[in-house]
Amino acid sequence: MKSYFIILCFVSITLFCSSCGETTNATKTNEETFYTEADFASVKKFNSHVHISVYDSIFIKQAAADNFRLLTVNVNSPSVPVEQQQQVALRLVKDFPKNIQFASAFSVKDFNSPGWLQQTFDYLKKSFDSGAIAVKVWKNIGMELKDAQGKFVMIDNPVFDTIINFIEKNDITLIGHLGEPRNAWLPVEQMTVAGDKNYFAAHPQYHMYLHPEYPSYEDQVNARDRMLEKHPNIRFVGAHLGSLEWSVDELAKRLDKFPNMAVDMAERISHWQYQAVTDWQKVHDFLIKYQDRLIYATDEGINSRKDPVEASKLAHENWLRHWRFFTSAEKMKVPKVEKEFNGMHLPKEVVDKIYLKNAEKWFPRIAETSNDFYSVDDFDSVKKIDTHIHLNTDEATFISQAANDNIQFLDIVDDRPFGLPMNDQEKIAVKQVKAFPGRVEYATTFSVRDFNREEWQSTAIGHIKTALKNGAIAVKVWKNIGMDLKDANGKFVMIDDVRFDSILDFLAQNKVPLIGHLGEPRECWLPLEKMVLHRGYFSEHPEYHMYLHPEYPSYEQQVAARDNMLQKHPGLVFIGAHLGSIEWSLDELAKRLDKYPNMSVDLSRMPELYLHAHNDWQKTRNFFVKYQDRLLYATDVQVGTAKDATEMNKRMHDRRMYYWSFFVSDKVFEEEGIGSFKGLHLPRQVVDKIYYSNAKRLFGPHFQML
Repeated sequence: MKSYFIILCFVSITLFCSSCGETTNATKTNEETFYTEADFASVKKFNSHVHISVYDSIFIKQAAADNFRLLTVNVNSPSVPVEQQQQVALRLVKDFPKNIQFASAFSVKDFNSPGWLQQTFDYLKKSFDSGAIAVKVWKNIGMELKDAQGKFVMIDNPVFDTIINFIEKNDITLIGHLGEPRNAWLPVEQMTVAGDKNYFAAHPQYHMYLHPEYPSYEDQVNARDRMLEKHPNIRFVGAHLGSLEWSVDELAKRLDKFPNMAVDMAERISHWQYQAVTDWQKVHDFLIKYQDRLIYATDEGINSRKDPVEASKLAHENWLRHWRFFTSAEKMKVPKVEKEFNGMHLPKEVVDKIYLKNAEKWFPRIAETSNDFYSVDDFDSVKKIDTHIHLNTDEATFISQAANDNIQFLDIVDDRPFGLPMNDQEKIAVKQVKAFPGRVEYATTFSVRDFNREEWQSTAIGHIKTALKNGAIAVKVWKNIGMDLKDANGKFVMIDDVRFDSILDFLAQNKVPLIGHLGEPRECWLPLEKMVLHRGYFSEHPEYHMYLHPEYPSYEQQVAARDNMLQKHPGLVFIGAHLGSIEWSLDELAKRLDKYPNMSVDLSRMPELYLHAHNDWQKTRNFFVKYQDRLLYATDVQVGTAKDATEMNKRMHDRRMYYWSFFVSDKVFEEEGIGSFKGLHLPRQVVDKIYYSNAKRLFGPHFQML
């Protein structure tokens, strides 16, 4: 009996200890997975929909204390003219650059006047140049605005198409408050949440139950949906849960149908709380499923009628209630909802998206205030990879001195008919990789001189395999494919020729990047006197001046062949050298980057970028921000003989500093033949990607220096 008692005690103690361990682990897991109310102030957050129409710092300081940054949204309401709202916003942005950004709006007051459309374009262009990161359209479109015939004008009216296209072209987000909550079409006493009851009682002009002659709720939502069907590429944020606040099912249908649509929560969180009273699980599942499409927002603000201190106090209390709703599992009661409901208890990952990451995704430029900017003086401290140089010599001075610039190199071997032979280039590259581990890697190539021999393909693949064993991390193809190479019948051979398929398949299967210098700058097809940037090169190399060789494939044929190759090989990691030979048009280059997700480009066409900045600074900067994951720093420097390597390194240091200044500063530069242009002043995260992390990702495990 005594033995039995001892055993029983032992088992009990063991189970108790085991239970303690499980509790500790569960607590630890819970702390790692979920936020608590105590985390509120320490988590970075972004409120993407507030209205500040008078200059005031109290509200902004309260937001900063609660770790919020703000997007103040101009709105074409009758209270304050949009121009006046923008003046206030610009002053706030200037004084609080790390705390606030602004969304512009445009007036429709003169909609039926002949010059209205051009005035709108001019106003928006000025707004974009001043830093607007979004444009808001308001419910007056669809609920007040009428055409010359007295008919209500909806957002899908063709007149707005050119404006929406203009917004899209400038890579600006469109915010749409279109329509009202469905409660607006009900009597006040039948409305579901107190916020709507109070608002529509105070604003009978927008209480649609009193105005049956106005477009219906369905009319409003359908017009917005038709607009999205016509503009599948506009980045659209539906304000106030896209006016589908009453049903997570209906909102889910739109999010499924329109991948370019997200929604902000401004003044509509209470509608989720109302739905959570009767179906908590459905609301919770919706938030989990659409966690990438939901953006925290509140619609508070400061105007001439509000006391800033009281408004800031109420905002802080509201923000805390929302935090508890999203992060806790406790039972809650809020002023706008009659009955109790449970909090959503969302994982940290989801909360982080709702409160910050989704805002950074759908309003890409807010990253500019959430990340520091580099200065020109930061040059030496930042890791850099020049992904396109040609050593052409075993001189060590260039590489040794370049270490002072914190730069690493990808030496590229070319199959060129002039200069150092391909095999000699490769020997130098292998030697330098061994001599400077962590400073130099190299890209091999393959010869096409025996292209018409039967065994050529296997020979080329064999050469690549040997080079990879010797340390090569990529393969380069040169412009002789498409501009020199001919088959046995004398026909020019392009990169999409089937005889390259086995090589390209081998590279794709082994995740070896292909660097392609295919084609030439479009200026190459112009006479010398009409060239802006390449007159010197093509005067020295008339064999590649295509204007003199009309029998060669055209520029369009070169680009089309490259595009066709990408179409055939979607698994190939492709880096288009020299801006992919589409240096002349950022719009055309953007089309290719959108169409071919496996394509990136190196930036070894800097003068063209200066020219783009000269012609349209905002478009150029927008391009870099939008395609920040697809751009690689590169110079195409040709290192000469040992005799002038030291001098070349000095020149290259100066050139690197010039490039760096162009990317990180906003100072004005001057270039002969181009004129003046301003530096792009890119955010730190964009600069880091261009100079380093994009190369790390694309070249992957092959890049030993990483």
